[in-house]
Amino acid sequence: MNKNIDLITKFQKDFERYLDLYSIFLVDGNISDKQAFYKDGELFTPLFPYYLTNVYGNEYAIYVYDSDKVEQKRFTLLNNDKKILESKSVKFFNTLVGIEKFDESSNDNSNNNETPTDGENGPQLPKSEEEIEDLLTVSHSNNGISLDLSKIHYALNTALDIPFIFIFTNTSRFGLQPGVVNNAEEQKLYNAIFKLTENTTHASKIVFLTNKSNDLPAWIENEEINLNVKKLTILKPDEELRKLVVLELIKNTESELLAPYRDVENLSKELDRTLEKVVASLSGYTITKIEKLFDFIETDEEILEKYTLEDIDKILLKFNFGTNISNPWDRDSIFDSITKLSEEVSKDIIGQDDALEAIQSILGLAVTGFNRISNPKAPRAVLFLAGPTGTGKTEVTKKIAKMIFNSEDKIIRFDMSEFAQEHTDQRLFGAPPGYVGYNAGGELTNAVTQNPFSLILFDEIEKAHPRILDKFLQILSDGRLTDGQGKTVSFENTIIVMTSNKGISLEREKITDKNGIEHEVINPNLNTLFIKNNVDYRLAELDVLVGIEEGKDFSTDNIPMKTIKDYYEHLKRFVKCNLSYFFEFVLNRKEIYGRLYDSVVVYNYICKEAAEGIIRKQMRKVNNTAAQLGLNVDTEHENYQKVFEYVCRFSNTNEVRGLGGRGIIKNVDKVYGTAISNKIIETQKNKFDNVTVTFDIVDDKIKVNFIKNK
Repeated sequence: MNKNIDLITKFQKDFERYLDLYSIFLVDGNISDKQAFYKDGELFTPLFPYYLTNVYGNEYAIYVYDSDKVEQKRFTLLNNDKKILESKSVKFFNTLVGIEKFDESSNDNSNNNETPTDGENGPQLPKSEEEIEDLLTVSHSNNGISLDLSKIHYALNTALDIPFIFIFTNTSRFGLQPGVVNNAEEQKLYNAIFKLTENTTHASKIVFLTNKSNDLPAWIENEEINLNVKKLTILKPDEELRKLVVLELIKNTESELLAPYRDVENLSKELDRTLEKVVASLSGYTITKIEKLFDFIETDEEILEKYTLEDIDKILLKFNFGTNISNPWDRDSIFDSITKLSEEVSKDIIGQDDALEAIQSILGLAVTGFNRISNPKAPRAVLFLAGPTGTGKTEVTKKIAKMIFNSEDKIIRFDMSEFAQEHTDQRLFGAPPGYVGYNAGGELTNAVTQNPFSLILFDEIEKAHPRILDKFLQILSDGRLTDGQGKTVSFENTIIVMTSNKGISLEREKITDKNGIEHEVINPNLNTLFIKNNVDYRLAELDVLVGIEEGKDFSTDNIPMKTIKDYYEHLKRFVKCNLSYFFEFVLNRKEIYGRLYDSVVVYNYICKEAAEGIIRKQMRKVNNTAAQLGLNVDTEHENYQKVFEYVCRFSNTNEVRGLGGRGIIKNVDKVYGTAISNKIIETQKNKFDNVTVTFDIVDDKIKVNFIKNK
């Protein structure tokens, strides 16, 4: 290693540590970024191949080959020394054992372990720089890479008496299909690569830069099969490295905006805090992107005129999304929107005041930023809406999107029942290189890229495949996700909403006793959670709520159950126990629920008072529909209240209320709307002129009267 070089990152130190032990390195992660290191005390940030040249160029000949499928590519010797090119004394490496030919045009089947000579019986050695340049050029075909192995052989041997490091970039696009050898040409290529390191006498190395290690055939990438291979990952810059890069860029820029920060040793506490804020805001950024950001800062006139480095959030917004986008989280009216949210939403979602207050509290933390103190890149807010079906969990998202982002169109919705299979993750996050749909990207990542300020709704989250749920760990923890194309998508300005009905149902298991009789029992792990959280699952039934409304007392020694409030507090504990059990013991994804626990908002069953409110509201909608046909329902008529009570009697049953507001609305349409509809059909008219509608209850049925006004 170059003694004037100081290594910085974990990857660099690991590569140095393993360099003498392995001959093949599979490197994934942040492979397209620059590598930072110190040379003679100065920070340098070249791309990966040139980093290796700087560090190991005195010990190895560094070759690079771009594996992209283009018409023509060439092997490039990065530490290209004239003394090497001018030398005629080529010493061959004995590395191509078992390959049929050195030259595709030759029919000689002699033993390839023997070193060919510069003469009539062997391929001609290059005698000039031009000939070597020609040998370094490799042609491609549409069927995969067509690689003349003799050209590899000659290229390697221009290095004379020193070993080589051969870098293959974009390895994920090596062949037609990742991990699969499709034709003879690809087979020859892979065999050559394998043997170049398997039998080398000069400790030469091959480095694959790849999106995923299994893009290569298993007999190359599997560490149990190929004992010469070592897998390493390049991580994105950590906080310490980002700070080094930022300070170096500040030092080398002429921008007046950055001038106060150039004297690093004498920074005031205020400027130092700003610098820490900048470094934290760049979490997840590559070195290349940080450099582009500072180029942007130095050249953008609006930034130079209006902003200081303290305004890094606004600068990043403009840098990432352009000039024609505003941040709804920064507008003055956002506080007023949050204050009125519970009141406004309760006009349409009846009987869920406690849940709406909890939602308002979570969104309040999002606006003030207190929920992201430890992680400023996390999503603005996360809501896990759980509870009975038909209680307004999905509906509330429309109201939130309208109040926060000024439009219901800002909702990005996914029905997670469509993602029950593991392979469907490609729909959300994009297919990896080489697979069908790679260029299209993912539905989720594309949508967030196009609409960074949006509400993302994952309906019925429990129906998604567990492997897909694993991706949510990255979103919830880091506020970002890397798609199949390797592009990082930020979720830091989004609201994540998940809905689930799972927690309201009791998980039971079937067991068979010694007599062969089958019983349903509660899983011991779930029962332990119930005991720990003071839950009696029998008191979570809708029947208990109905009984409380009738004045019954269901209290036990440990659980008060006299009021609807008592019931709701107990229901919350019941739902959270069920969710905790489901994520930990059914999905085996305890860590996901751990990140969601504080975001869980439990909806209550529809109480009698709320049900009556929903019924009145839906009856008004039916009346409005009738009015469009010229029918004026007389809501002041003495029998209208009787009709309302009649509809309540049929809609307040446990069966209907168990389906939530949706079930009640459908029942109103069935009982009340159908009665008016049948009368319209009976009259055989599409339009009416000044007709009043009244009602009677006859034989326990609604009788509709049409009265023509004079």
